Amino acid sequence: MTYCDKSEAAIESALTLDRDAYRELGEVEVHDQLQVFARSTKITVDLDRLRLVLSGTDLGHHDADPHLADNAYSLPASVTEGEFARFHARLADYDLCMEDSWTGYFVSQCLAASNSPEPLVMIHLDDHTDMMDTLLVLTPDGLIDPGACQPFNPARPADWPAAIRSGAVGIGSFVTALYYLPQPVHVLHLNNVADSRQKRSAVVSRSVAHPLLPNARFASIEKRTRQSADQLGTYVCSDDATRLLRSLPEGRLVVHIDLDYFINDYNGNLGAVPALSIDALRGRASERMETFFEALARTGAKVERWIIATSPGFCCAHHWNWLLNALNEYIKDGSAASTDRGDSTD
Repeated sequence: MTYCDKSEAAIESALTLDRDAYRELGEVEVHDQLQVFARSTKITVDLDRLRLVLSGTDLGHHDADPHLADNAYSLPASVTEGEFARFHARLADYDLCMEDSWTGYFVSQCLAASNSPEPLVMIHLDDHTDMMDTLLVLTPDGLIDPGACQPFNPARPADWPAAIRSGAVGIGSFVTALYYLPQPVHVLHLNNVADSRQKRSAVVSRSVAHPLLPNARFASIEKRTRQSADQLGTYVCSDDATRLLRSLPEGRLVVHIDLDYFINDYNGNLGAVPALSIDALRGRASERMETFFEALARTGAKVERWIIATSPGFCCAHHWNWLLNALNEYIKDGSAASTDRGDSTD
């Protein structure tokens, strides 16, 4: 039996529903329970084989922004109509995507360019942790993407697009998937939660299950207060950039910026209205930007990769180019300063 055959058999078993529970609950209740479990990943139930099918990411949060359609095509990279969720591009100074699940893809590209075993250090500017449970199946042989029915290795760039398309990895779980990289992963999360300053936590693997899927274990993580031999890495968060960056772990440094860290108009909620005027929102964003880049400059650390997600349905699209232009200037200034210090590897 080939690996592919084994993989398909494992997926068939893992995503097969409990028949007794299905008969007891009925089609509608089963679907509703599984949809809650899958969160923003759309699901269907194959009634012939009585198994769960991942049907891609629910993009309902895009509808929260009435300005999305008018502004999305003005980004500094070509956007194909109807392909917002798949949009990702490599620009001169940073990587750009709309949905930040593509951040994992860009990180894997960065790591694949060098076989260095150094830890990954990711500064994560985001209004959310993005550390929810994945829908990747956790097996003794590693992770499997149940949508593509193939192994998933977060260090392999080619594995990310299919997992993103199926919803096995999404905007709320891509950081979780990155923790399964072969090297340690250290996440420093800059957020907007007052008094969220925490000590560094150990992050370990955890599996999650659903009663309707008795054979499935999905990859997740949990944080512990004490370091342990089985940890995948560490996590620390703060709303204070200076405090957060005071002690950077050793490793290859990547900065991921979700624009909703600077301006979060809707938080994916239909009918939400920004609480402040555009001038007030952008003024506060400018202050946050200056504070972060000053704190980063004080560390003297060299950023290996910059990744920015525009976050449709969270950060209003009419802010995108204003924010991207400002961020790009800071990024270029920081790169020039590194070159002046002789830190550039170009």
